[in-house]
Amino acid sequence: MKIAEIIRDYITTELLSNQELDFLEIELWETFDHIDEVEFLAKAPNDITNKLKLPNNSCWQLYCAAILDKNQSIIKLDSKNLNY
Repeated sequence: MKIAEIIRDYITTELLSNQELDFLEIELWETFDHIDEVEFLAKAPNDITNKLKLPNNSCWQLYCAAILDKNQSIIKLDSKNLNY
């Protein structure tokens, strides 16, 4: 799996499997854990930027965080509905 492929799939379908969400989360934490070793962060193309409503020239990690944040909100809503 590659971050770019997962994010492009998400933009098309607005769906991700638990495995894909886990992968994005692991990749994001790996970047944060080794940030002092990172020489540069790759920018995502502007077509992805526009669809996710994020600033142009943002790095892939920002997209991972945005997708995880959006899906975490959905998971919380679903779990709240189960309590009723």
